[in-house]
Amino acid sequence: MRESLLIILLVATGFICSCTKIQTFSPEPEITYKSFRVVDTVEKEYNLKVGYLSFRFIDGDGDIGWEDGDDLPPDNPEGLNLFFTTYEMIDGEFVKVPDSLSYSIPYLKNEGPNKVVKGEIKVKITYVDDYDTIMYEFFMIDRALHQSNIESTPPLVLK
Repeated sequence: MRESLLIILLVATGFICSCTKIQTFSPEPEITYKSFRVVDTVEKEYNLKVGYLSFRFIDGDGDIGWEDGDDLPPDNPEGLNLFFTTYEMIDGEFVKVPDSLSYSIPYLKNEGPNKVVKGEIKVKITYVDDYDTIMYEFFMIDRALHQSNIESTPPLVLK
């Protein structure tokens, strides 16, 4: 009796697991802006500010970030995969700032048959309070060098 119950449970478990649908999404990463928060730092005499950007991401083939030992692209030997363009408001118009920001998102991998990786990324940006109002555009790339869509923040009033 116990053996038959165990067999029934194993068969039922196998049936339930086989019915789990594998999610499919585009192999190109997709990002969605969530929020940006600006705070003063304890070094107020230096006019330092910290911004916290949050955005959601999803990648259908789950290849975000480079693992130690991966061959990095020749034009990206640091393994950067999150890129920002900063715009400053001047006379009511946003003008591109020459300096750009780049970050490296750590290696992410989803084990199992479902390779999709998704989640939320929070980026801390520290900068000198040189601007009144800025805006960021940002995108990410995956290991296959697929580029995500470009997202942007709303205007960020710093002063």
